[in-house]
Amino acid sequence: MASTTKADSPNACEVLSANDSVGEFRRDFVCLNDSLHESMQDNPEVIILYVAMVIFVMVFLKMVTRAPRATASRSPNKDAAKDAAKDGDAKDQN
Repeated sequence: MASTTKADSPNACEVLSANDSVGEFRRDFVCLNDSLHESMQDNPEVIILYVAMVIFVMVFLKMVTRAPRATASRSPNKDAAKDAAKDGDAKDQN
């Protein structure tokens, strides 16, 4: 078997462009995919950026969707009850 290099073998876009029975939309879609694939192979920084963005979105969604922590000092209902109790105590002393 003879090994073929990247320059020797035609890509899918070239193969489909040579065939007249292939629709224009399919040919354009495949050619766009081939150019995107080639660009990603030439620039690995894009893949690193993509992975970093996926991890960022995962962490962001995890933080946004978790239930908020309820503490005694931050709960508005407990603060209102404490204020009402203090007001009642002040009225009793007068």
